Amino acid sequence: MTIHNGRPPHCTPSTLFGPLEIRVVRAEPAGTVIVVRGELDRAAVPTLAGCLHEVLDTSDPGGTVVLDLADAGFVDLGGMRLLTEATGWANARAVRLYLTGCSALLLRLLHVCDLFDHVVVLPPR
Repeated sequence: MTIHNGRPPHCTPSTLFGPLEIRVVRAEPAGTVIVVRGELDRAAVPTLAGCLHEVLDTSDPGGTVVLDLADAGFVDLGGMRLLTEATGWANARAVRLYLTGCSALLLRLLHVCDLFDHVVVLPPR
């Protein structure tokens, strides 16, 4: 996928950007599942942010968005910040955003950085 003018691409059913793949598994106004595979680092954050904005903007109030991070091998501080900001975006639109598949390391980092209370994490399956 080519990115023009440095802007992130729109969220498509499958967006591949460097070491990050974003796949919208189910996209409905009442509920959407987004699967993230690869590295969620500073370079990839704008791509996921664009996708999250697009999904949240088209979600019904009271709807649900689940961000599946089970295949995200690496999440840096920029990625963690995006997760907390996305929760705020969802709250502003009356949409519930849940994180699932978080690694033990990501959970620990969210806790150590005092961000754990700013996101909603679903228990492991």
